[in-house]
Amino acid sequence: HDGSLVQAFNGLIDDVALYNRALEQSEIQQHLHYLNNPNQVNVDPYASNVVLLMHMNGSDGSAEFIDEKGHAVTANGDAELSTSDSKFGGASMSSSAPGDYLTIADEFDFGSGDFTVEFWASLNNTGIIQSLLQLGTLESGFRLYHYSSGIDFQHFGDPSCFLYAHEPSHAMETNSWNHYALVRENGEIHLYYN
Repeated sequence: HDGSLVQAFNGLIDDVALYNRALEQSEIQQHLHYLNNPNQVNVDPYASNVVLLMHMNGSDGSAEFIDEKGHAVTANGDAELSTSDSKFGGASMSSSAPGDYLTIADEFDFGSGDFTVEFWASLNNTGIIQSLLQLGTLESGFRLYHYSSGIDFQHFGDPSCFLYAHEPSHAMETNSWNHYALVRENGEIHLYYN
């Protein structure tokens, strides 16, 4: 995103993947099985559709974030890698202030097409509103954030349309890893949590 929608995120993000197609709920569940089963070879069966892949691996305190697909990633504020906790690979992105976020060149123009973005997040504080993910700008973007009582999704696309969905039954615990998959398929948005 371009930073125009930034709200504080206080926590860790790990293993971000952006796909140029909509993953079905069964495919997301199958993918989670691969990721969470240590006896399974960790191969993404949908790798040919991945357009952004950030494992968040690296040295503690580093501001160098690598996209396996080669896109330039810029760390803003104090966004950095932390080895204090991770879901996979020994490191994750750490953020603790409103200006801590990553910017990726806006090369992902899906228009009205299908896509999936999935990632893991662990929040240090669940009592505040904080952005988990932002794609695009206030004029044409998406925002997924944690609210003190659940998860909210907003779509800023058409000026005459403001989509707001609140899922209060998914309140998170602090310092606990949670999986999110945001899917747009045939113009409909689906959010899968854990």
